[in-house]
Amino acid sequence: MMNKEKYQNKTGAAWNKLYDRLDRDGLLVEHKHKARTVSMVVWSAVAVAAVVLLVVMIPWQISNKTGRADKLLSQYNGDSRTALVKTLEDNSTVYISGNSTLRYPTHFTSNARKVELDGEALFDVTHHKYHPFIINTKDMIIQVLGTCFNVKCNRNGAFELGVYRGLVKVTDKKNGSIALVKAGEMVRLEKNELYRYKLTDNKDMKKYNSNIRFKDEKLCNILKAINTINDGKEIKASEEAQNRRLTVAFANDSPNTMAMLLSEALHLQYIEYGKVILIK
Repeated sequence: MMNKEKYQNKTGAAWNKLYDRLDRDGLLVEHKHKARTVSMVVWSAVAVAAVVLLVVMIPWQISNKTGRADKLLSQYNGDSRTALVKTLEDNSTVYISGNSTLRYPTHFTSNARKVELDGEALFDVTHHKYHPFIINTKDMIIQVLGTCFNVKCNRNGAFELGVYRGLVKVTDKKNGSIALVKAGEMVRLEKNELYRYKLTDNKDMKKYNSNIRFKDEKLCNILKAINTINDGKEIKASEEAQNRRLTVAFANDSPNTMAMLLSEALHLQYIEYGKVILIK
């Protein structure tokens, strides 16, 4: 009899906990001021299993209805000689420097595009007026709509950000101070304060362009990245070839060499029309 009462008490407590979770997340139909009652019954094994399943499934449903991001994926570049290029769901391109890690969701939420960075990376963010791109680092939170900028946030080095295009908002996590950084400017964290400097050169941009590699990327994403560094020639792909995936690396190669390597790797044709190279 004591075991039965103990089991009933545990069952009632579990149901109350579940009810509170549903009530807190607004998933109950009845009004909040309505008194609730809990029937104390001895459930069968099947009924208990059904409630356990419900408890497990509800967080998944809530996470989707509230628009939370998927579990973050991690992309680490262990090669200090090259930049690992990653194209995100929104077509933003991230050039991940050596010994750096980018964490990102498979699908962004409906109100923001949030990623995490540990190390250094160049971001070329696709513009979305009502869908800000937010980068969480050890010291700072970076927010943009659409721009191109370089971020350094190494664990043992000072935070640094240089903007090549657009406007970037930087918020210090410790003191809440905010800096708006425009194209041609950079900020650096020194003695717990952000100092503003003029961006005198684009050496960081050139660094990413010289040695780049792609891991299981679509051909269309690869071409988008390398066409930004090509001088005078544009590489295109036929509609049938754009979604073909491959892993490839380039080191100061010409557009012709890159196009030839891509076409050979995918067993496709290489056709040149003046300043346009077509892979089909």
